[in-house]
Amino acid sequence: MPTPTQAVRSETKNYNPLWDQMFFDDHSDINSALQAFRHKFGQLASDDQCQLCTAPFDGPIVKERSRNSKNPEFCDACDKFMREHFPGKTDLHPCPCISIDVVGSSEVRNDEDYLEDVQKPFEAQTFRALCKHDGFLENYRGDELRGLYPRGFSGDDNAKQALDTALFILQNPIKNHKGKPINVRIGLHIGPVQIYSRGDSPETFSGCGIVGAGINLCSYLTGEKVKGGAYEALITDNLFKEIGIQPVGPVKEITPKHIKEGEEEVIYAHVVTKSNVKTIEKFLRQSS
Repeated sequence: MPTPTQAVRSETKNYNPLWDQMFFDDHSDINSALQAFRHKFGQLASDDQCQLCTAPFDGPIVKERSRNSKNPEFCDACDKFMREHFPGKTDLHPCPCISIDVVGSSEVRNDEDYLEDVQKPFEAQTFRALCKHDGFLENYRGDELRGLYPRGFSGDDNAKQALDTALFILQNPIKNHKGKPINVRIGLHIGPVQIYSRGDSPETFSGCGIVGAGINLCSYLTGEKVKGGAYEALITDNLFKEIGIQPVGPVKEITPKHIKEGEEEVIYAHVVTKSNVKTIEKFLRQSS
């Protein structure tokens, strides 16, 4: 059986193949050439550099690059050129996605201290966890983070990077300023997404939009319609299959309501908690 990324893509009208190359193809040849340049001139530039193009963020011979607003470990130039000169969209591609949502927030959201005690620490710590594992922020929707791991930026192990993000949060709870854990749930899924240029903000990665079943179903996993508790991750069979390891945790069969055409009718998600982390890490070591 093929993995999700080996499945045949659907035909998407008017997509730009250059966008496919940027977000979903391997950039090893490009990176090798850039790394050779950096090796030769590295002593003249900062070691603090973009993880994709390796351009330094500062240095005497290379113009300083601004950091990407969706992941500051990358520069803003890698996708800016595409959006400014070749606006368009990708085809539909399977892409690992993550949702992190505050549990029970509807009951306390109107508390006057909620912004400082919950929202701001939640945003800061989840964003750091996402960036630590080469993920990109899609958006914050209230107190839910939505992120993705496009292969062109996050690498060939992008599905593992998504899983590592969830494992990291399960072991390092999100906390408020008083050190009290903020209850969150995590959803992980790999499914079709399409990245496109909005055209309204060419300066940063925020000028790109993301749509598709991958991000929608991932977000559904952490919603109120799927019963569950705090500090558990719902990880789909698709994601485990993409990584190539045995699924861990009891399985839930989930059928989203009001599902759109082209989205999966049934999702099989495994409930993973902190007690499962060592088992998953063992499987990851065995598969490497």
